[in-house]
Amino acid sequence: MRSYPISITKAERSRILAAVPQDVDRRRKALFPRILHEWVHVDLPEHFDWETRRRQAKMLKKRLSLVEKRAAQLVASLQDLVSEDHFLLAMSLTTRKTQKGILDLDPDQISNSLAEFKRGAEWLLELAAGAHDANRSMAQSRGRPRAVFSYLVMMDLVAIFEYLTHKRATRSVRGEDHFEYGAEYGPFWDFAEATWTAIFKSARGLKSTIRNWVEARDRYGEVSPLIANMHLRHPEWGIFGK
Repeated sequence: MRSYPISITKAERSRILAAVPQDVDRRRKALFPRILHEWVHVDLPEHFDWETRRRQAKMLKKRLSLVEKRAAQLVASLQDLVSEDHFLLAMSLTTRKTQKGILDLDPDQISNSLAEFKRGAEWLLELAAGAHDANRSMAQSRGRPRAVFSYLVMMDLVAIFEYLTHKRATRSVRGEDHFEYGAEYGPFWDFAEATWTAIFKSARGLKSTIRNWVEARDRYGEVSPLIANMHLRHPEWGIFGK
């Protein structure tokens, strides 16, 4: 994953601009350099921050799972002990705390020690249950694609392309009758490839992300609010016309 800020060179910017279809609306094409700059310096860093938080949440889930597992194992180990073992362990805890021998403990100390040991065992049960519930509360809904950074970038590219061209972005693949059988092609591919390469400094991951995006769009109908958000931030640009 890239670190920020992203830097797009003049050559990369020129390649992106050249990948915009020639028949796009002149006013929107003139706005595109502003949109590109805003996207790179405002929206992409926000996507990256979101992805960072997602990865942090994933690590937290792992830590919570470990707490749940270890607490449950300790509870099981305590449950395997017989009552005499409980007594010995409780007294050992008290003698460490009081610096007294077992025979020097008075009846109140023994009673308090056994009660404290019982509360500790009960607390371990609550700890395991609490870690389990906390982990479940962070679970992602099933069936939806993970909104990782590359997926958000792809949805934004679709939004920009469709804004510029007034056409639906589509994935096109060469057929068996073509010498580049299986290769991606078409206006959207050209635009996405030029922009993706400028952002990630290679085309790695582009094909798989486009496939994932097509499947997710067909299933969930997800769209990027990028252009609408820019219009709200910069109404003076006249993104949707005056």
